[in-house]
Amino acid sequence: MTRPLTLLSLLASTAAMADTPAYLPRAAWLGLYSRGAITPHLQLSWEPLIVEGKRDQLVGIFAGGLGQGISLPTLGTHRMTFFYQHMLGGGLGYRMNVENGLHWGFHAVVGPWFYGARFDGLRKENHVIGAVEGRVQLGWRMADGFRMGLAVGVMEPLQLPLVSNAAPFVGGLNVSLMANWR
Repeated sequence: MTRPLTLLSLLASTAAMADTPAYLPRAAWLGLYSRGAITPHLQLSWEPLIVEGKRDQLVGIFAGGLGQGISLPTLGTHRMTFFYQHMLGGGLGYRMNVENGLHWGFHAVVGPWFYGARFDGLRKENHVIGAVEGRVQLGWRMADGFRMGLAVGVMEPLQLPLVSNAAPFVGGLNVSLMANWR
């Protein structure tokens, strides 16, 4: 776990040292989804400023992420051999920076969720569904404009395909390391 944390810190601190251009991401999330399958994921998000107060911000969120299962379940006698879930989303977020360095915020995004699986003895699956994801984050301001912390959230499908063996394992609880810079 040290290498991904170091990579996340390096990415965030490098971006924080310069005035980040709008075409570069403003946040990175490294975490796990858990709902019967454990799926590590990496998400990047772009956060254009909508309204800025003295210590808080309302931002737009445009996010994209990739995830691949590592702890795969068994469905009856059929063992899952491969599982992925990727996302694209857009929404709104709120960020607050308290004077003592504490940072907190939340956001919600909605968009397409791409998932698929292979099971021993069952057909291969690939689906696109609509999903909504919400997260709260709590962290610390490390330098001017750079924040690092933890985030907890949940992803819920808006509607699942009628025939899908992998659908019960999509999304779920999310726990992530978070780096956010402006």
